[in-house]
Amino acid sequence: MVKIYKYNDTWETPALEWKDLEKLNIKSEDINWCKYTGGTHKDRYEGKILPGIMACAERIWFDEWVEQGSKDEGTCTGGNAIQVYVIPKRHKYPMKLNLAHAPRAQGNVSKAASRYGALKYINNQLKELFGDKIQATYYDGWVD
Repeated sequence: MVKIYKYNDTWETPALEWKDLEKLNIKSEDINWCKYTGGTHKDRYEGKILPGIMACAERIWFDEWVEQGSKDEGTCTGGNAIQVYVIPKRHKYPMKLNLAHAPRAQGNVSKAASRYGALKYINNQLKELFGDKIQATYYDGWVD
């Protein structure tokens, strides 16, 4: 069930609870949750085989990048991903979970231009399971 986490009176964030991840075939224990400030790029599934939603979204993202000409435009960046807020097991605050990483051989402009199919796929999956309350977003990473 989607939980609305209130940071203060003016800012709130919809987040999945760790139990909700099981509907996506993801176990909270299989995620390397990063406790460092600014470490949002590290909250990633650590299993050997990616769950279906992650594998499919990354394939869609890669295929769209290839379809656009496999361009390498923009600055070299790392950590580009599609993320969703999750409250992990034994945690009080929401953290961002990377559901799909961008193809590695491209610049940030190319990554951003080719993300739409994967983002739409993930948001459709989230909508089917949890309704309109939660949506994944694109994280543009950091300059490498």
